[in-house]
Amino acid sequence: MPTDSVERRWGLALHILGCIAALTVVVAVAAPLFLPLQARASALHAATEDAWKLLSESEKISDAHRDAKRELEAAETRIRRVQQQIPERAEEGDFKTQFAGLAAECEFELEDYRPGASEPHRFCQQIRIHVRGRGSYEATVRLLAGLDALPRLCRATDVTIVAADEPDDFVVEMALTIFYASRPESIGVLSERKNG
Repeated sequence: MPTDSVERRWGLALHILGCIAALTVVVAVAAPLFLPLQARASALHAATEDAWKLLSESEKISDAHRDAKRELEAAETRIRRVQQQIPERAEEGDFKTQFAGLAAECEFELEDYRPGASEPHRFCQQIRIHVRGRGSYEATVRLLAGLDALPRLCRATDVTIVAADEPDDFVVEMALTIFYASRPESIGVLSERKNG
C-alpha cells in the first residue's frame, strides 16, 4: 500500500512536470510568433481607425479641395491680368494718355504730370510719376477709384488732398508708380500687393 501511494505521488508529480514542460515549450514556440502577430493586428486596427476617420471626413476634404482649386484659379486669373498690365518697355507716354483720359472722364483738372527716371524695383523696373491736379470731392474719388480700371498697372502713394479756395474744390498731389520689364516669377507678388 505505501508503495502505491508513493508511486501515485511520483506519477502525479511527473504529470505536473510534463504539463509544465509542455507549457514552457508551447510558450517558447508561440511567443515569437504571437507577439509580432499581435503588434501587426494592433497596427492594422490603428490603420483601419484612421481610414474610417478619413472616410468620415471625405466630404469636408472634398469641399476644402474644391475651395482651394477655386482660389488657385482666381489667383491664376489675377496673375494673367497683372501680366497683361505690365509691358516689356516703359511706354510712359501711353500711360500718360491713359491717365489724362481718366482725369478728363472724371472731370479732374490735371495741372502737373512729371515722370521721374526709371529705377530698379525688386521684381521689375519702375517709374514714379508726380501728379498734381484739382477737382471736386466726387471727381477726386472717381479718379482714385478709376486707377484700378486702367489698362496699365499703377500704384498711388503719398496722396495729399487739400481744400482749395473755391467751395467743393480740392488740390490733389500724389505719386503714381508704373511698372515694366517684369520677371515672370515676380508677378504673383505684384498681384498680391495690388489686390491686398
